[in-house]
Amino acid sequence: MRYQVLLTAVTLSLGVWACGERNDTDVDTSTVPFDTGMAAPATAKKGPNDTSAPAPATPDGEVLGSFIAANQHEVEHSRLASQQGSTQPTRDLGRGFSRDHDDLVQRARELATKQSISPAAPAGDPLGLPHSETMTSLKGKTGVAFDRAYLQHEIDYHQGIIKSINSDWLPKATNQELKTFLQQAVPAFQAHLKGAQDLHAKLPAAE
Repeated sequence: MRYQVLLTAVTLSLGVWACGERNDTDVDTSTVPFDTGMAAPATAKKGPNDTSAPAPATPDGEVLGSFIAANQHEVEHSRLASQQGSTQPTRDLGRGFSRDHDDLVQRARELATKQSISPAAPAGDPLGLPHSETMTSLKGKTGVAFDRAYLQHEIDYHQGIIKSINSDWLPKATNQELKTFLQQAVPAFQAHLKGAQDLHAKLPAAE
């Protein structure tokens, strides 16, 4: 049961990271509900006659916004797998992945508040564009066909996130704590990638 050992290791590493990152001065986001939008730090509400333009997106805001969106998409993909997977290993993997990515979303939001960064996904974000199509496609599959499609998507998606962190988000980010946060997230994505690859390799061959 290598995938269970792997999920346990990832969860423990995320827990240790969270304990090391958080302290009594961090913002408690445990009550923030899951959503598919960007959760920016709280700002004063505009009056009905306030027509001032919103603050322009910053490189750090775009990076953090893309990171949050990518992980929120993963939560949705994997929550679906935890319910629709045809085998217990697939459902367990989906449950573990959704928990881990939701934790990353919460800590990214905390970082946004702590560093006064307003997350804003840039237009044309390549990780966000196919999300609705992916969900529609997965919902239309059942049995082993669903497991195969979900796990292949997880392999491709995690490879894409790792590539985005290393080749796009890290070079673009200017805030040092944001850079450190991204670097520390990479091993979790790599572990998820391996878990998806290992379970995909155990599926029966496609007919």
